[in-house]
Formats: sequence, structure tokens, C-alpha cells
Amino acid sequence: MPRRLMLSLAVAIAALLLGLVLAFLSRTSAPPPAGGTPDPAPVRQAETPVREEPQPPQEPKSPAGYLLRSYEGRLAVFRQGCDTPELIFDVYTRLLPPADRDRLETGISAPDYETLTRLIEDYIS
Repeated sequence: MPRRLMLSLAVAIAALLLGLVLAFLSRTSAPPPAGGTPDPAPVRQAETPVREEPQPPQEPKSPAGYLLRSYEGRLAVFRQGCDTPELIFDVYTRLLPPADRDRLETGISAPDYETLTRLIEDYIS
């Protein structure tokens, strides 16, 4: 009898160990989804539309162009054919070299906005 008792005890211990191992392994694996269906695709957020950067306002093209000249002793921008300045800078023409002062008294023509900005930068810097 002791032999049968030992064999039964060994089988019971083996079954208990096998049960513990299976229980441990089932906890570490992912549980099956409810309803038995496979995992749905991950929910993606709706794509936000690409927002275009606002463009800087375009300077209107004037067939007459611009005129950079002295106005009340300061550097000013005029539209050709207009007597009132569009911009007046705090650049005093009396502080400029005599050749620049003479050119600004008669006015320096700029056919487009890009040329005008280059001329202004030359006098401001």
C-alpha cells in the first residue's frame, strides 16, 4: 500500500503543478476579446486638414511705380504722379551726403516694390 499511496501522491502533486503552470501562463497571455472576434483595428483620429500658411499681402503692382524723395526734410515714399507720401521715415535727409540729398530732392524712381525696398534699405542702414 505504501507504494500506491506514494504513486497517488506523486500524481496529485504533478497535476497540481501542471494546473499552477497553466494558470500562470494563461494570465500572462492577452485575454481573448469579448464576443470571440479578433481585435478591431486601432481607432485613428480623423486627419486634420493641412492648413496653409497665410501669405503676406502682395503689394499692388502700379504701372507708374514709386518715387523715393525728400519730404519735409525726411525720407518718404510716393506713388509716381501723387503729391502725398505713402510712407515717411525718420531718416533726416540733412544728415545724408550731399550727392544723396540732391538725388532725393529730385526723386529716385523705383519701377517695382522690390526695387523700392532695396533703395529704402540703402538709406535706412
